[in-house]
Amino acid sequence: MLGVFDVRRRRKWLNEDEFNKTLMGFLSEITGLLRLKSMEIIPVLTSVLVEGWPLILEEHIYEADALQIQTCIYSESKLLLSADEDLINTALKKGVRAINIKDESKVEASLRTAMKNSSQGHS
Repeated sequence: MLGVFDVRRRRKWLNEDEFNKTLMGFLSEITGLLRLKSMEIIPVLTSVLVEGWPLILEEHIYEADALQIQTCIYSESKLLLSADEDLINTALKKGVRAINIKDESKVEASLRTAMKNSSQGHS
């Protein structure tokens, strides 16, 4: 996301004030999600990185996408949300549950299920 914000600033699509407000809003959201334990930041481990190499070569995906999939596998994530159809399809092939964020009904259903499970004491 930071790269996207920076590109928009360099292309003058965001002035410096808009860039700073956008950046602060993003950081505020991340901090809030971390505080609520709704998001976890996983360090890039050498083993996770190396395990992503076959995905890059076999599935012809970007390094960052392979890292996301391998991190989900490593951290035993319950769900990968993305708007990148190639990433979603590759994640599904590798056994990672993935949903396109454009499919609001699936995202809402997944969130309802997660909330129901957490209220019943399931992880």
